Amino acid sequence: MSLRLNGSTSGYVELDAPAVAGSNTLTLPGGNGANGQFLQTNGSGGLSWQTAAIIESSGYIEGNGGSATADTICGSFTGLNFSNYEGKLLQIIGRTTVNENTNFGDAAVLYVEITNGTTTAQIAGSRNGNPYGSWDGNNQWDINTAGLYTIPSTYATSNITLQLRVNVNSSSGSNVFYWGDQPSSTAFDNIGSGIQGGFAFQYIVFG
Repeated sequence: MSLRLNGSTSGYVELDAPAVAGSNTLTLPGGNGANGQFLQTNGSGGLSWQTAAIIESSGYIEGNGGSATADTICGSFTGLNFSNYEGKLLQIIGRTTVNENTNFGDAAVLYVEITNGTTTAQIAGSRNGNPYGSWDGNNQWDINTAGLYTIPSTYATSNITLQLRVNVNSSSGSNVFYWGDQPSSTAFDNIGSGIQGGFAFQYIVFG
């Protein structure tokens, strides 16, 4: 069945239900919304006008390989100004490759740390078997805060540092890891096998 709305002088706009429509009610919001806004559903039929998120700040780095023991910073963004970002959303994407001969224990973790100079927090991470990242069991390690991180007042300041770190507790007792060679410009899409790939680190703040 269709709902047809005729124009005042000519033409029409028609809304069609799918063949198997189920039982759905969509409730329109009051008012016309603002210029550029879109209709968003709450998943239960309620519609509201929403403003699309914009990118307030972003950064991307990739780096050479190297080796280290225990806790090591692969890459970092320093001097970031988050002063106006309280309540805004931060997405973190990180990837590193490690020597496929490295033998990690359960405590090995890839994570991102945020600090304002006095207070520090781990805001994203990937440990073997944990759901907030992935480890392919061979040589590639990923973290991606797809759920996004809401920036609290503590870190809505200037001089913010974001660090991609690896903390290794090797079951072999050597506590040594190696994170690969210099990646290509398409590091997120084209990290190879073995020790190829190095690390890549990206942050995005959405308004």
